[in-house]
This record gives sequence, structure tokens and C-alpha cells, in this order.
Amino acid sequence: MDFIKNKKWTSEMLHKIAVNDFEDVYRFHCSYPNYKETILRESDNIFIKDESERLKCNSFKILGASYSLFKYFQRISSNVKDYISLKRYLKNSEIEIITASDGNYGVAVAKLCKDLEIQCSVIFPKDTPSFYCNSAKRNNSKVILYDGNYDECVLAAKKFQNCDKYIVLLDVAVDKNDRRMSHDVSMGYSTMFYELRNEHFDYIFLPVGVGGLALSCIMFCKIFWHKTKVISVEPCGYNSLYLSIQANREMQAQGGETIANGLKCIKLSLIALPMLLTGIYGCCTVKDSEIALAYKRLESNKIHTGFTGCSSYAAALQELHGSLLKNKRVLTVNTEWSQY
Repeated sequence: MDFIKNKKWTSEMLHKIAVNDFEDVYRFHCSYPNYKETILRESDNIFIKDESERLKCNSFKILGASYSLFKYFQRISSNVKDYISLKRYLKNSEIEIITASDGNYGVAVAKLCKDLEIQCSVIFPKDTPSFYCNSAKRNNSKVILYDGNYDECVLAAKKFQNCDKYIVLLDVAVDKNDRRMSHDVSMGYSTMFYELRNEHFDYIFLPVGVGGLALSCIMFCKIFWHKTKVISVEPCGYNSLYLSIQANREMQAQGGETIANGLKCIKLSLIALPMLLTGIYGCCTVKDSEIALAYKRLESNKIHTGFTGCSSYAAALQELHGSLLKNKRVLTVNTEWSQY
């Protein structure tokens, strides 16, 4: 594992975010049927926020997708005030949601649309593991296998943005047209941290794909956990944030093969990058062998996860015996249920 400290790191607030913003997100999710807080577990003196059973979706991604869609329609109608009124507003609607994903986000959007009884199509790279495709299909979504990588699937989805029937619900901002919705996705993820608002952590290790989860955590820390340091975790070949921190500018990863399928993103979201360049305390790049070791360790402790889901734990586990984490309270996130 490689680790670098960010020389540009600052704990100062760079965006106008208030306590009420996070409370609003939390209230919306509390209106979701069968909402309950996920469990904080512990393994090897490392705390793990276990998102594997979040809203019966098996990943945290539904938090971002649901809140972003809610905000979209709330801006259209004053009658949309919570999940129930959102579903009522969409009743008998002919709207179709389009998204692109390499895994859990696509499944989350499909699950959300099934719950809201609206149509959905998910564009996956053609080499996406069948688990994700089948999960989306079970949630009544149309699955489109695209001959390209995740970033190319995003561009394919964006072609529907000017069509009245479709709403393109992405978790990444490619241009200014995506900024608001992508920001709302990141804000939606904050509920998992808000549930821990009365806890204290010295370090948080977070997986980074397009950077939405890390952005959410950094914004939250500016308000609630001022002294907490956030460390990003990326697989080898998909370490665009690591490279960007090194160069102090946007860098694109080379790509390649990794077992952490949900982190196969070669560049960061447009809205995430600026804040990550100053808000991330440090960056880790983990090898597949280290991820596989962490996976076995968690499974032996009866914590069910996937290779993407245990990547942040893998990095913390490698650092556990070093000076960085000595006598520190460390949080990681199990982002998904096991698919294996």
C-alpha cells in the first residue's frame, strides 16, 4: 500500500454548508419506509459503519440517489416535501430515469425507481459482474450493456439529458449541467455520518471512485467533526485522486484490472475535485492482494462485504501497526453486501 499526505490540506470551511442542510437530508431519509440506522461494528480496533443492509438495497448508494431525485422534484413542486409526497407526485407518471454505473449505484437507482413505481434504465459497462446486472433486473430496471468503461457509460447516459421524458440521475458531474444533481447525491450520503454525529473519530478511511462519498464526508466534518482527518482509498490503476494530490491538479488514472469493481473510475467528479484537493488529509492506494486479505478478515468476523466494500478497511488494516493510527479512533465504511 502507498500513502501520501496532502500538503495542501486545510480544515477551513471552503463551502457554505450549514447544520440545517444535513438535518434536512436526514429528515427526508427518515420519511423513507422501513428506514433505520445502520450498525457501527468493530474489528481489529477499527470501527466499521456497515452499510450492507441500507434500506434493503445492500449499499449506501440509495441514500444519494433518493435524496437527489427528491430535490429535483422539490424544485419543481412545493407539494413534494418528503418520500411519501414524492411517490404521490410521481403516481402514474411516464417519466423514465436513466443512469450509468459500474455496480452499486445502478442497483440503487433501480431499487429506488421500483419503490417509486417509475421506469428505469441502467447503462453498465459490458464487463460488469452479472450480480449487479441481475440485481437491477430484479428491481424491474432495463439493463443496457455498453461497449465501454464507466466514464464512457456516463457520456452515453448524458445523451438523454435534453429529452423531456427522461431524467438522467448521475452520481458524477461531468459538466455544469450535472453539478446540482451530483451535489445532491453527495449530500444524500451524509445521512450515514449524521447517524454518528455524537461519536468521535480521529481518522476516517473512505473508498474513492468519482469522489462523491469523500466529498460528503469532508463537508460533514467541517460542521460536526472539525479535527477529524479524512483519508482516501483507491485501488491500483484507479488512483486519480492520489495522482491529483501529488500533482496538485486534476489527473486521470491509467485504469486496468482490479477486484474492487465499484471503484473503476479513471477521473473524479467535477464538483468533488476542488474540495478534495484541499480537504483530503492523505491518500492511499491499495493492492488487490490487500483488499482480498481484508475481505477474508471481515468475513471471518461475520461482517459480510464485497471487495469494493472492504477497500477502506484494507487500507486502515495496513496502517494499523504504524505510527499514524497509534491510540487513535478510526472509522471505515463497509459500503456493500457480499456478492460472492
